[in-house]
Amino acid sequence: MSQLERLQAALAARPQDPFLHYAIAMELVKAGALDAALEKFSFLSTRYSSYVPTYFQLASLLAENERGAEAREVIEEGIAVAQSAGDAHAASELSAMIAQAE
Repeated sequence: MSQLERLQAALAARPQDPFLHYAIAMELVKAGALDAALEKFSFLSTRYSSYVPTYFQLASLLAENERGAEAREVIEEGIAVAQSAGDAHAASELSAMIAQAE
């Protein structure tokens, strides 16, 4: 059983766990399934909007695929979420990404 299959099985048992959705998205990136990864990260940013790690990964993926305007929107949203969560480190990392998204 692959790591992706293990994560999907775990998600079936705990469908409300944002980390499992995030881990699946990361596995999809590793597998080169970028559209599926983008879809999963987008789902996370909507359904689990307070899950801060999503924003860095989603913005990175968008920027790498020359979707800078979308990446910038995600970064700005992520900065606000990180600040609300008191996660200064994540807010700082996201702020540093702004130049990459342009």
